[in-house]
Amino acid sequence: MKKHLVILMSLFSSIFLFSQQDIRKRSIKKTLQCNPSIFLSQTNQLKLVDTSTNPFTYNNIGLANSFNYNAMGYNPVDSFLYAIKVSNSNEIVKINPTNGIVTPIGNINKLPVATYINGEIDDVGNFYVMDNTFTDALYKVNLTTLTSTKITLSRKIYSADFAFNPINGLLYGVNSASDTNSPGDYGKLYTINPQTGIVNFIGSSYAGNQVYGAMMGVVTGELYGSENSGNFYQFNILTGERTLISGAPPSSGNDGAHCVLSSFTLGIDLYITKTDNKTQYIPGTSNTYTIVAGNNGPYGTLGATVSDPLPLNIPSSNMSYRVTSLSGGATSNVIGTQIGAINDKVNLPVGAKVTYEVIINVPYTYVGDLTNKATINAPVNSSNDINLANNTASDTDTTTICYKPGNFNMNGTPTRVGITNLQKQVGWPENIPNGFIALESKSTGLVITRVQNNTMITEPKEGMIIYDINANCVSLYNGSIWKCIKQDCNN
Repeated sequence: MKKHLVILMSLFSSIFLFSQQDIRKRSIKKTLQCNPSIFLSQTNQLKLVDTSTNPFTYNNIGLANSFNYNAMGYNPVDSFLYAIKVSNSNEIVKINPTNGIVTPIGNINKLPVATYINGEIDDVGNFYVMDNTFTDALYKVNLTTLTSTKITLSRKIYSADFAFNPINGLLYGVNSASDTNSPGDYGKLYTINPQTGIVNFIGSSYAGNQVYGAMMGVVTGELYGSENSGNFYQFNILTGERTLISGAPPSSGNDGAHCVLSSFTLGIDLYITKTDNKTQYIPGTSNTYTIVAGNNGPYGTLGATVSDPLPLNIPSSNMSYRVTSLSGGATSNVIGTQIGAINDKVNLPVGAKVTYEVIINVPYTYVGDLTNKATINAPVNSSNDINLANNTASDTDTTTICYKPGNFNMNGTPTRVGITNLQKQVGWPENIPNGFIALESKSTGLVITRVQNNTMITEPKEGMIIYDINANCVSLYNGSIWKCIKQDCNN
């Protein structure tokens, strides 16, 4: 009996695993034929979302149906749309996405009669629905047997639609109600674990009183939603933040659907500029750069990467940066002043830009050209940058100034004369080689002769030094002309 039981359990396990793998294989196979379009139901009319222009447009597919439906999802197993008849119904309908024809296929067993507005189908064909009340009841519908299973949620929520993420297996929506225990959850992005019913909220209440009646997920895990009063957004599933991707018409009595095993990308034109408004640097001083990262469109993007690596031979501690302005709805992860190289994630609606200030302290010992290169890159899955020519910006400064160490060879001639206002040390000033007079102080300075201009010196002598007030420099007479003393290499 034990052997038979083990064999039976093993056989059952194998059948179960095969069944699950078979479903996913069929689902993945269907991905090759999965319609990548975005669909919108509006009361009794199926529409195709035209994403070729900004703003999006909604085009009718076929004729309007004789009754309304909602809670729509796209089934990747058979490439049909499914929805629930409204209102106060548990009748499911099948919709042909090519011609909009709606076919009732029966009532769902164990699904209470209600008005269902949240609907989504996961990557293996499970249909999830939730009604239009403040509820803790989610239902999973088997589309083959037309039988539902209730999933009790960990708390009540209200939303107008949700979408499935095939990467982590969670449902996402925007909570449009709150209870007395957690009034701050209104407008937050939420997740539902359909295996456990656990509800979690993400980030802050970005949505305000906005209602997202058409949510959609894609095969790479990105999340999108159409707001009922207009506009199409992408959501950051880690922070709940949302970025305007495109304009869109307002809609009501609506629901969105998209194959969760299909990708979705839109064209953008990211750009970046960088300058320190000069062509030369001076070792031992600082360079201040302005970097501007923006998006020319035609669509917005979430999660673009702005990078500005350290220039060659510049220590990390010598470079700092901060965001000085955000415009057009742009957001950045940079808070306050940061040290080191820039590696920022930015969200950029069309026309938005982020401006950075970068300060590099150039070491005294720095030699050669100082080149600093900044780059902006589109997120991998959701955006296609249609113009890569403006994704990098480089600023190069040269220097004509050369620093060489002084000659402190102790074999030189000792300095014989010294003037100091400190306690004279033994061996000073003789321990300073190659000098005529050594001056020493910690609180006073040497003031050389100051004249309005060098013409005031009627009998200049070769080697004479003055401070020329008009020229604003220390000037040396070389025997024939006066010249300002400048930093240079004397070879």
